[in-house]
Amino acid sequence: MNEDALETSSTAGSSWGLTPNGAAGHPTGKVRPVKRSVSMVVFFTLAAGSLLLAPYFGMRNFSPEFALGEAADIFWQIRVPRVVLAFVAGSALALGGMIFQALFRNDLATPFTLGVSSGAALGASLALRLGLTFSIGWLSGTTLCAFAGA
Repeated sequence: MNEDALETSSTAGSSWGLTPNGAAGHPTGKVRPVKRSVSMVVFFTLAAGSLLLAPYFGMRNFSPEFALGEAADIFWQIRVPRVVLAFVAGSALALGGMIFQALFRNDLATPFTLGVSSGAALGASLALRLGLTFSIGWLSGTTLCAFAGA
């Protein structure tokens, strides 16, 4: 075997740049399952860490002793529910964006480009302008009209 053939065969399957077999970085163009699972573990660890540490930071930082002492009511009844609600709301928005992108198979699909945000704004504006003051359960009329407009 000559040296030119060796050089060509050694660079053909290289993981640097685009390869003839697939995408950049991997000859088959697929993400390795081990790499994906490691990144998911890191992501969930960071999310859980931020969820556990966020109630301790704010206008006045709390130490762990305050969560059991005199300020326990503030900590458990105000800070922790707000942090959990913010985490759930952010997760729901991220999931909704991911569903839009997967449904339309377009990485640029957002509620703004699809018109969902404009429809929700129209519904909420009409509810405010018409003075609709009803509520169903814990949802106000403005929220329901915004949902209907979307």
